[in-house]
Amino acid sequence: MQITDTHAIIYSTDAPTELSPVILRATFLIVLLTAVATTAHAQHLTHDFQSFPATPKATPRLMATPPTTYWLEGGLIGGIGLGVLSAYEGGRWCESSDCTTGTLTVGLLGAGLGFTVGALIGGQFPKHNNEP
Repeated sequence: MQITDTHAIIYSTDAPTELSPVILRATFLIVLLTAVATTAHAQHLTHDFQSFPATPKATPRLMATPPTTYWLEGGLIGGIGLGVLSAYEGGRWCESSDCTTGTLTVGLLGAGLGFTVGALIGGQFPKHNNEP
């Protein structure tokens, strides 16, 4: 194996006499960023955070029950409606002689989806009390 000039340069043990421009730029950027980087104003805490004492008036307000909505009615309407429709369509698409299992499965999946969507829609409408 013959050593060429390229190998001699790569495996040379002589240290370079000048720094490369990339190393000079990197060193300059590191020194510049270290000198410029300081903490922001929001990172300095001057005092503790204020807290508000619990009062007897605040406790019932936090424990108040949410207003009643039509989530159950909407869920039942959506579940029954989409369940029956999807069972009917699932039975029409069946090509075998025994379609009972497939029809019930598609009907239950449709009922679950219909109940969820109906409950979400019905939950947006509050029930009104007729009490004076």
